[in-house]
Amino acid sequence: MKYQKRLNIKRVILFPVIVYAAYVLMDSFMPLFMVGFVVWLLYNWTGKKRFW
Repeated sequence: MKYQKRLNIKRVILFPVIVYAAYVLMDSFMPLFMVGFVVWLLYNWTGKKRFW
């Protein structure tokens, strides 16, 4: 019973840390994803069917 309580406390502590780390990664790489998406859209709008 004691181990189960400790595991829950660990999970409660680690969950916000993981969510914050994911947010920081998304926040730092979002401009790169947006630029890549715009380039992909422009490439598709030129009428080419294959990406490679």
